Amino acid sequence: MLGRRHLLRLLRGYVCHYNQQRPHRGLALAVPEAGERKSPHVNPGEVRRRAVLGGLIHEYHEVAA
Repeated sequence: MLGRRHLLRLLRGYVCHYNQQRPHRGLALAVPEAGERKSPHVNPGEVRRRAVLGGLIHEYHEVAA
């Protein structure tokens, strides 16, 4: 961090990401049951990474077909 202004800008960006963009947990904060569903097969070439907050957080998403 390069100073107070930089810290405040990072914190505002993190709060926005935390409240609006991050994936939220399931109902009652419960983890999914093991046999509930299988993970889909994902080709690594079809996944893109987006840096958030200058690379402190990374978000991953599938590429549109």
